[in-house]
Amino acid sequence: MNIVIFIASIFLGSFLSSCVYNIPKGKTIFNFKYKSFIFESIIYIISYLCKYFNNDFNLKKYNKLSKKYVVVELITMLTTILVYNKYGFNQEFLKYIAVIYFLIVIASIDLYTSNVYFKVSIIFFLFTNVCLGYKILIGSSIKNNIAGGIIGFLIICFIILTTNGMGWGDAEICFILGLFLGKDLIIPIILISFVLGGIIGIYILILKIKSSKDYIPFLPFVFLATFTVIFFKEYLTIFL
Repeated sequence: MNIVIFIASIFLGSFLSSCVYNIPKGKTIFNFKYKSFIFESIIYIISYLCKYFNNDFNLKKYNKLSKKYVVVELITMLTTILVYNKYGFNQEFLKYIAVIYFLIVIASIDLYTSNVYFKVSIIFFLFTNVCLGYKILIGSSIKNNIAGGIIGFLIICFIILTTNGMGWGDAEICFILGLFLGKDLIIPIILISFVLGGIIGIYILILKIKSSKDYIPFLPFVFLATFTVIFFKEYLTIFL
């Protein structure tokens, strides 16, 4: 099963890279170039391994794909394997890996373009509603999920209205994320996001990579915080 998950993560990583590549350009995620996307990215990774073992290897000759898309693939592979090793292949794994995949696309696009695309948000929202509908069908309560959505939205909304330091795209994603995961997880996710954002923001200012007036994307921190909470939630509940 481990090898199946590993192979699946390679193809899923290439698909998510295709989403990150095509969505900001207004192209379909099933653009014809996607057929060669997987093979180009695999060649990219193999070429770096060859470069590692042989300094004379001509890296540029084999690399046609931007590094940032390969990073998306590697993150997808790593998170898939880690979450699978923690939870096994079950409903909980599918739930958490789905939200991680959505956030990989959303956070990557936010990082590279400083935009949150509504088409991605609406797909995430519809997927969340399908999951909530399933919970209702099996007799589970969704009160925790509704509370999570409201809390996630109101926290970001308050920051937008008082400081104008964030965008409404951040609010809509935190709303959907809270709706999907519930209030017990969205609260530590937002807290950790702010801590990570503050630490990295200070680091960026000290190194003068950006000024205090420049926009720093928030959703990459949400992705990191979400993965942290999913992976260490049994430890975090002791403190939060």
